Amino acid sequence: MTKRYTADSMQLLEGLEPVRRRPGMYTDTT
Repeated sequence: MTKRYTADSMQLLEGLEPVRRRPGMYTDTT
């Protein structure tokens, strides 16, 4: 695997950032 960051990988990281910060909001809270 290469460590080249593409626009797609950056977009993916941006999408996962709030999930990493507040996982409770995105996992089941019942």
